[in-house]
Amino acid sequence: MHDVLRVVRGFGGVLPTFVRLWRTFMREGFAGIALRFRRMLAPPVRYAAWRTAYEQPESSADRAARLSRIGQPAAIDVLMAAYRSDLAALDAAIASVVRQSYPHWRLIIWDDGSQDALLSTRLADWAAKDNRIAHHASAENRGIAAAANAALALATGEWVTVLDHDDLLAEDALLCVAEAIAEDPRLELIYSDEDKIDAQGVRFDPHFKPDWSPEYLRGCNYLNHLTVARRGAIEALGGWRSRFDGAQDHDLWLRLSETIAAPSVRHIPKVLYHWRAAGVSAAASLTAKPEARAAAIAAVAEHLARAGLGGQARACVQTPFIQATYPRPDPAPMVSVIIPNRDQPDMLGACLASLRGCTDYPNLDILLVDNQSRDARTAAIYQDEIARGGVRVISYDAPFNYARMNNLAAAEARGDLLLLLNNDVEAIAPGWLDAMVALAMQKDAGCVGAKLLYPNRTIQHAGVAVGVCGVAAHIYRGAPQANAGDFGRLALAREVSAVTAACLLVRASIYREVAGLDEVDLKIAFNDVDFCLKVRETGRRNLWTPHATLIHHESVSRGYEITKEKYERFQAEARVMARRWGDKLLADPYYSPNLTVSREDGSLRDAMAPSAALALLQSVTSAAEAG
Repeated sequence: MHDVLRVVRGFGGVLPTFVRLWRTFMREGFAGIALRFRRMLAPPVRYAAWRTAYEQPESSADRAARLSRIGQPAAIDVLMAAYRSDLAALDAAIASVVRQSYPHWRLIIWDDGSQDALLSTRLADWAAKDNRIAHHASAENRGIAAAANAALALATGEWVTVLDHDDLLAEDALLCVAEAIAEDPRLELIYSDEDKIDAQGVRFDPHFKPDWSPEYLRGCNYLNHLTVARRGAIEALGGWRSRFDGAQDHDLWLRLSETIAAPSVRHIPKVLYHWRAAGVSAAASLTAKPEARAAAIAAVAEHLARAGLGGQARACVQTPFIQATYPRPDPAPMVSVIIPNRDQPDMLGACLASLRGCTDYPNLDILLVDNQSRDARTAAIYQDEIARGGVRVISYDAPFNYARMNNLAAAEARGDLLLLLNNDVEAIAPGWLDAMVALAMQKDAGCVGAKLLYPNRTIQHAGVAVGVCGVAAHIYRGAPQANAGDFGRLALAREVSAVTAACLLVRASIYREVAGLDEVDLKIAFNDVDFCLKVRETGRRNLWTPHATLIHHESVSRGYEITKEKYERFQAEARVMARRWGDKLLADPYYSPNLTVSREDGSLRDAMAPSAALALLQSVTSAAEAG
């Protein structure tokens, strides 16, 4: 019973759970219902099981074949700072480099003033065993950044990476990096996924990362390990800076992010680095070193200033992350708020009351798009709002077409920005629109979405991932409001593929540029996902922010897709998305391929759970071939 209640809470209540199961039944029958219950009630995949499924050992012949395809091999220098190192852990770290399946590396170890004869002897022994290993020492301890720079000065390879003196590289780490370099000469920065390893050698807590996400990088150094960069790029920046010791890598990657473009960054979605969690290290407890957190805040603050964003950096409450916030432009640009509506006077009244009383944004232009309302109370609300000023009512006397209604209002909007807002959304704290506007006005920003909560204060929307549970899904649906999410994903503003049009802010010029919502083929469902993907295709970043939090009474205003006619239309629109976007529905850059595609909780991928998006694409392809 406890598991059933967990499922019901995750879907926001009894009715949403029933409706989702009804939809499944209409499409797949009782077999589909049984499959969904097995997935929902099964515990999330454990990391050991995931590794068994996805980390298959490779033969030496296969590795040799990979090496032969590289062509001109890249020289990669591994930089290591040692200071009074634990010899057993140091031996393991060095051995992990020596065991690399890729041979074209050098290991440069800088002893940062340890004054330890045993350590010096051990390093000399390693250098004698392998001429690719070099070690040097300074007379005094100068800190991690200075040691990294000293090692960098001795580097000769075109590419460099850092290995902590007690961490481990996966055996194929440098081979995977070399393959990426050979595939794309534009690359400047390469990073991989990582996990942690305890004193007994047990691996745990994998970090499956998104592709290049500069907004997310401001909140945390998600690149971390393994990160490989062109030596010349690091040298041009002056290397690591000692006043940011403890967050020296975060500072370096922030500075590098200001000089490179997205196509020059490659994410390898494989666990290539094992971060040793021992004692009170930062790996074991991200809050164990307050000086490192202070350095990170200072690094982000300087980055925001250099980037001309005018933002502030401060500690993210009750998390080890950094909160970057931005001021809205002054004067505040006009925001045209577009609210489609058909009766529902109580719901509409609450929405408008929250815009009036719980939104301190000073420049609003509210457009109500009425779709054949009949309730006299609705007409009274319209009259009252018009009398108060700042509100216009646009009549849409035709069958419901969500996309068409928004497009009509957008054509008449006066604002520099458009806020698509459902009539069942309520603001609960002032400042939410300021946070969204500040992000939307960044030069490369596209759509901006908010953190939407169910009335029970669990998460309804924290960004949309494509290819999950079909065409797209709300990731982390049902998580508690205060949950920071895996590696801060619910606490930090970040890039996403799409956001829901229940609360979507975008510049009016962008809306016009991509021709708005598709009112022909996507009248009801997926038009917001399609719109966001069109915006992303222009090179802009779609963003989600937790600093704009509202309540969403999901589907209260129109009801759910529970009739045969409605569900057939839903399926037809899903097929439109599959034909239009194809394989792009299978590769969300901000949702790791190592995470589940059959649940919305962002847990590890189940090897037995095929992608619903893949099945949809295959069905569309089969239908096209048959036709």
